[in-house]
Amino acid sequence: MTTIKPHVLKWKKSDVPKCNEEFIAGFSPPPEPDMSSLQYFNMFVPDNLLQSVVENTNLYSVQKTLKSVDTNMDEIKTLIGMQILMGIIKLPSYGNYWSGSLRYPAIADAMPRNRFELLKRPVLEVIRDQCIKIEPEEYHSVDEQIIPSKTKFSKIRQYNPKKPQKWEFKNLVKAGSSGLMYDFYVYGGKDLTETTSYTHLQKSAQVVAKLCVELPRNVGHKVFIDNWFTTLELMLHFKSEGILAVGMIRGNRTQQCPLKFNKEIQKCRCGELDY
Repeated sequence: MTTIKPHVLKWKKSDVPKCNEEFIAGFSPPPEPDMSSLQYFNMFVPDNLLQSVVENTNLYSVQKTLKSVDTNMDEIKTLIGMQILMGIIKLPSYGNYWSGSLRYPAIADAMPRNRFELLKRPVLEVIRDQCIKIEPEEYHSVDEQIIPSKTKFSKIRQYNPKKPQKWEFKNLVKAGSSGLMYDFYVYGGKDLTETTSYTHLQKSAQVVAKLCVELPRNVGHKVFIDNWFTTLELMLHFKSEGILAVGMIRGNRTQQCPLKFNKEIQKCRCGELDY
């Protein structure tokens, strides 16, 4: 195991120099007229993705059963539309949409249940590529997104006994202040950071560096992170890359910086700070 050696920092009391925080990247005006919901969907799920899903679904079925399911792009579009609608009209299980008592015609009439189960396949990587292509705004935040899961057949589920839903998928996300998602990684264990070139950073900080690799440099982008990710090495990395960053840091990561802690800071008046 490689030991990460932190920078040796020397601390002194002084005024913090003002950095240039002007956002100079510019930002394109919104489209005229406003884009429809379908147009926004097509930004993230282009026809080349759907065609890839068609080809790989047919290929996979031949490999597994020696017989093609013979699907096409229209059927895959129907499948995705059904899954979106299921996210809005929620029933206890997939089977309920086709059941006698809870049958939902908009879904049940679109495709038989057995056909639906046969065609479901993940398409995350191409959707991620489409997220990266979106023009980035000024303010970004990196955090984890928790997706509760009841499935028993996944090696990437996480167990957290402190949460109401004990089993979950963890999705690490970089999103803008508008709510748009610009990059993400579904956490799968060690594979998340093994392929990065940021070995001088702690594992949690590597996540942030990797999610921000597509941000343009030296144009005023700002990134906000919480104390699970923040380290001094990460802040130095962002400074060298021309990205402005703000993060809450844990006391044991300050490398003996002589700041006021605990009882001292509690005696200060509201609004006071130490630097």
